[in-house]
Amino acid sequence: MEPQVGADPLGNHNKGVSMSSVFNLRIGGRLAVAFGLMVLLMLLMAGASHGGLTSVDGRLGQVLGDRYVKVRSVGRIFDELNLQSRNARNVLLLDTAQEREVELASIRESRVRAAKVYDELVPTIHDAKAKGLLADSLAVRKGYGEALDAFFAQVKTEDMDGAKLVLMQKLRPTQLAYVAALEKLVERQEQLMAESGSLAKEAVRETTLVLWIAVAVGVVAGVAFGVMATRSVTRPLAEVRRLMETVAGGDLTADVRVTRSDELGELQQSLARMVDGLRGLVREVRSGVDSVTTASSQIAAGNLDLSSRTEEQASSLEETASSMEEITGTVRQAADSARQATALAAEASGTAKRGGEVIGRVVA
Repeated sequence: MEPQVGADPLGNHNKGVSMSSVFNLRIGGRLAVAFGLMVLLMLLMAGASHGGLTSVDGRLGQVLGDRYVKVRSVGRIFDELNLQSRNARNVLLLDTAQEREVELASIRESRVRAAKVYDELVPTIHDAKAKGLLADSLAVRKGYGEALDAFFAQVKTEDMDGAKLVLMQKLRPTQLAYVAALEKLVERQEQLMAESGSLAKEAVRETTLVLWIAVAVGVVAGVAFGVMATRSVTRPLAEVRRLMETVAGGDLTADVRVTRSDELGELQQSLARMVDGLRGLVREVRSGVDSVTTASSQIAAGNLDLSSRTEEQASSLEETASSMEEITGTVRQAADSARQATALAAEASGTAKRGGEVIGRVVA
């Protein structure tokens, strides 16, 4: 019997399994595919993690490297304004021009530092609303600078009452307006920070969701592939075992169908060749048994014929023996008659002799 290729040993006749080509690979190849799938899933998970973390890193970088820096810059301007406010108050409290000059020098230095902060801050503002708020703060800053210059002029002329009047009527209101404009800019930056933080949290949630989905897909795919791979090994082995038990029970009529091209298919082919060999051996033995049976029948017939002939010979021998007994009896009787005749002859001879003697005597 030639191994039958392409049939299912369970009688399913290849119902169109989509991954049949994979499961027809050798077991080593299937293991390689399984490990490859696991590596691919890990790479996908790593890619998803990298993408999500990159997004989170971008959002956090935007918060820490952009929004927070701008808030800190505005905070530095606030610090300079507070310092200028204290210096201006000290100018009104001090008595000597030398002491007042120290405070005025501190105000001038503070204004330079604040201007430098503005120079660094302006190019970094890209949000449209923040740009508008920055423009408002710059406009108020200009008025604040003019009021501060007027304060300086009054102090320079040592008109402290006029300086106090400028401070209360011009410098103080413009400073408060300046602070309010900067607070609005800070609020906008904090709002942008909150939005970036929300986007970062959303990116974390999305990354977590993607990772869980990838894990779930990996688990489902791994379990499904494992079950199918296991069945692709255990089912043919169970069929081969059943066929071997059938053959071991003496039934050589089972068909061994080769359905695979892997090691299990080679085992099926070996089993098919073994069954074919056993069938051929059984045919040869059966042919020999038939020959022996025919010879035995012929020998039995010859024995019957020989027995019949032996019986005939025995019957002939019995008849011959009976005849021999009759002949022996006749011979015995003849011998007895001969002995009797001999005795009679001897007796007659004696009688004759005696008669001769009598005659001789008579003659004499």
